[in-house]
Amino acid sequence: PLSFYFHYGYAKQPTTDQYQNSGDFQATMRLGQRLQIDYMFSINNTTNGVGFVDKNSSETSITFAKRNVNTIENVISTSYALSNKASVSLRARHYWSGAKNKIYYQLQQDGSLTEDPTYTENKDQNYNAFTVDMMLRWNFAPGSELVMAWKNAAYADQNIVETNYWSNMRNTWLNQSNSISVKVLYYIDFNSLKKKKTT
Repeated sequence: PLSFYFHYGYAKQPTTDQYQNSGDFQATMRLGQRLQIDYMFSINNTTNGVGFVDKNSSETSITFAKRNVNTIENVISTSYALSNKASVSLRARHYWSGAKNKIYYQLQQDGSLTEDPTYTENKDQNYNAFTVDMMLRWNFAPGSELVMAWKNAAYADQNIVETNYWSNMRNTWLNQSNSISVKVLYYIDFNSLKKKKTT
C-alpha cells in the first residue's frame, strides 16, 4: 500500500569548475482497490555551468555565460477507478528553473571562449510553469474509449531570478489558460463486417 523511492547524484567536470547536485524522491500510496496517490519531488543544481545566451542578427557575435542553474519540480497525482472500465485522474505539476549568469564570454572561431566584460545585457532567466490536468477515461467497448480532459496552465518568464519558492508559485498565476477536449476512439473489426456482408 505504500512505497518510496529516493535518488541522489553528484557530478563534476574534471577540466572546469562546474559541478552538479541532483536528487529526486517519489512516494506512492494505495488506498483500497480504487484510489492511488503519487507524489514526486526532484531538484537539480548546476554551479558554474557554461551555456549559450545570445547572438547578434548576423550571427557574427555569439555570447555564452557561466551561470548557476537551479531547478525544482513538484508533481502530485491521483487516480480513482470508478469501475473496471472507467477511471478519473487528477495531476498537478509545478516546475521552476532559475538561471543566474555570472560571467559572459564571446565564442571564438576555434570554439574557445574569451571573457567579454563589455556585454552588459541582462540574460538571467526565471521560468515557472504550473499545470493541472483532469481526465476521465471510459472504455465503452473492446478497443474503444472516450476521453474527456480539462487542463489549466499558467506560465511566467522573467529576467530577475526569484529564489523564494512560494513567491514563484504566486507569480505563476498571473497568466492562465484553460482548455477542454473530448476524444473518441472506436475500434471497428473489418473482418466481422465482411462476414456480415457475405451472409
